[in-house]
Amino acid sequence: MRDLGGSLVFAAGVIAAAATGVLAAVEPRLAFAAVLLLAGLVVRTRTALALTLVTVCSLGLIRRVTSGGRTDTDPLLLVPIILLGFALLWGIGGGDSNRARSPETALSLSLKVLAALPIASWMISERSVAALYVAVLYSACFVAMAAASSGSLPNLSTTIARNAPWATIALGSYGIVQFQVLPSWDRAWMVASELTSIGNPLPGEVRVFGSLESPGPYALVLGALMCVVAQGLVAGRGVRGFSLRVVALAVAVPPFFLTGVRSALVSLAVVMFVAALKTRSFLLVTVAATGSAALFFVGSRVIAAGAANNIFTIERYTNIGDDRSLAARLKLLDQVGPAMRNPLGSGFGASVQRADNLYVDLLLACGPIALIAMIVVAIATVRRAVATDWRDPANGLSLAVLFSVPFTMAASVFATTSGIAVALAWGWVLSTSGARRDLGSGEPGPVPVAGTREQT
Repeated sequence: MRDLGGSLVFAAGVIAAAATGVLAAVEPRLAFAAVLLLAGLVVRTRTALALTLVTVCSLGLIRRVTSGGRTDTDPLLLVPIILLGFALLWGIGGGDSNRARSPETALSLSLKVLAALPIASWMISERSVAALYVAVLYSACFVAMAAASSGSLPNLSTTIARNAPWATIALGSYGIVQFQVLPSWDRAWMVASELTSIGNPLPGEVRVFGSLESPGPYALVLGALMCVVAQGLVAGRGVRGFSLRVVALAVAVPPFFLTGVRSALVSLAVVMFVAALKTRSFLLVTVAATGSAALFFVGSRVIAAGAANNIFTIERYTNIGDDRSLAARLKLLDQVGPAMRNPLGSGFGASVQRADNLYVDLLLACGPIALIAMIVVAIATVRRAVATDWRDPANGLSLAVLFSVPFTMAASVFATTSGIAVALAWGWVLSTSGARRDLGSGEPGPVPVAGTREQT
């Protein structure tokens, strides 16, 4: 019987491989999606979660390579959500983080409200497939955040902190290659998308979008990784680790600035300001800021040398009065008053205007209750990120989370696949019990709140 079982498994593997090969010849995107989903189905929770994060960071590149430049409905967009679903399925009831704890009542209630309202809003408004995708993506992000904060999902903060330098080098290097060479798949995608806001489909004339869907998500992910790497420098893990992190930052800074995403620069400035207050070392932050500026001015000009139509002019960052993007975001404030009178929002249909602001977007789509819940979650996340001991690898995502919070003012982060990674990071930071020691003062930090229990 054992031989028969082994033969059946082998035969099933051969059939699956043959079917995947046929599918790859007909539709590469479906084949790739099938492989990823099969991997997520058979691996353990931690591996499924890691696979989800890797997929989020490379999904744009995978789509462009396998789609031939098409920008229509793509089954690969569902892969990160389904992989996250597998991780939640395997992880419910037994996260492996012994630092996790049950969130406070207000926070727990807010996360539950945020997870439920997008689907409820879709059900009572325009029930189109496109609107359902956005609603499911929003709900998936908040479910992931709640599961990570309660310990139902294992905490990968230490693993991410350990591998962040390599991930930063990989993402940064591709960004530099993209700007200098602009591979054919990236060029075909730009032409098919008819995007003009990110430059021309020519080397040296494009805002870098790396392996993600656009410059915004790429700047968000790369900037968050840079913060994780910088936090590792504070922890001090030996000469080899220090050198690797310095190299990673040197590789990442030029493409980070070449995204042309101004909200990313604002977020980076906020992180430096908070780090100065936290460490009580303004000299350290001044050196970091000066080094980043020097790398930007030297690196961007070397990379952009010879470009016929360089879009990276100083006016892009200083001429705020004529900034159409900023004017459009400020105009969103006119919609706040009417939206506050709609308890469950207007849904995610094509007739509803989407906002480049997480809080306004949730208000318009899901109503004022969702807005209040989101503010509660954001405040709790910032407080926890500031309170943790940044030298502890288990808190390695604190700076990255602080970087992502200002970003939410200029982007509806959780309406994109990169929002899954952000949601998990927020959840893992919320699962911590506070700093064991205040960095720079040597004084004990906040103690765990009553009711904290170890997750097994």
